[in-house]
Amino acid sequence: MSDAVDVDEVLAWARDEAQPDRTFVLYVEQRDDRRCGLVRLLGVDPNSAT
Repeated sequence: MSDAVDVDEVLAWARDEAQPDRTFVLYVEQRDDRRCGLVRLLGVDPNSAT
């Protein structure tokens, strides 16, 4: 999702779209002059090693 106004809008969208037997993870993309990356805001990534 892009062009969201705030985190509450993204959470509402994710909860509306999530299937009852599925989970979701919410990340935000962070960028600066030298790098970019993902910051996990909510949830547990089942594919993560940690």
